[in-house]
Amino acid sequence: MEPMDSWGKMKEQKLLLPETEFIALCRNLYTGWENFLADKLRLREDQSLVLEVLTALATPRAQEILLKCLEDREEAVQLAAAEALKKMPPDRILRPLAAAMLRQSQGAAKAGEVLAALGPKGLEQLWQLWFEEGAAESLKTQVLLLLAEQADPRCENLAFLALLSQDEELVRAGLKAVEMWSFRDLWGNVACCLSSESWRVRAKACQVLAEMGIREALPALEQGGPDQDSWVEEERRRAIEKLQKR
Repeated sequence: MEPMDSWGKMKEQKLLLPETEFIALCRNLYTGWENFLADKLRLREDQSLVLEVLTALATPRAQEILLKCLEDREEAVQLAAAEALKKMPPDRILRPLAAAMLRQSQGAAKAGEVLAALGPKGLEQLWQLWFEEGAAESLKTQVLLLLAEQADPRCENLAFLALLSQDEELVRAGLKAVEMWSFRDLWGNVACCLSSESWRVRAKACQVLAEMGIREALPALEQGGPDQDSWVEEERRRAIEKLQKR
């Protein structure tokens, strides 16, 4: 039976067959027909099944299609493609995912999530991306947060570098990483953020110092006020009160 003729029955087979048999059926019918499946992706009612068949195929062309789906306009397709790619052999998709992140394309966020889910090889790829020549600050922000979420110990080194940045979002990512894992050795770097031009950074620095319970930060907090921003000033006073009670 031709793949085009059998497509109408695939949904039924998906429900009836055990997973291993469904995968075998997909590979028997649709290996070499990846472009037919790519065309089917244009139809909303077929998208879910197409992505499952592409996952079962796991051919280089199927992976190429799934990678392109990370940039689809519909978030549901992006999410499904990301889940499918997480099941692929890492060695085949590490560099394409990294390339998407370097371009900061529409699918960069999902590409990063897939890399983070690929285990040690994916995390190593993320680490290397930080040091790529010409890496955007937005990319570094994404890398740091992904490594922090995965409890990768190297994120402490990246948090140190982030707190030295002039980019507000990267500095805030550094502060978030410090807060998540209580990198006490970086409290001085956090305290330096109290003089940032950004009220968001100053407020977050106050919160992080209070959360970590660093009494040594009291002089920096006390000398930094009153802050011209009322919300930052409230966070500063709250941090001072909390640390004074420790």
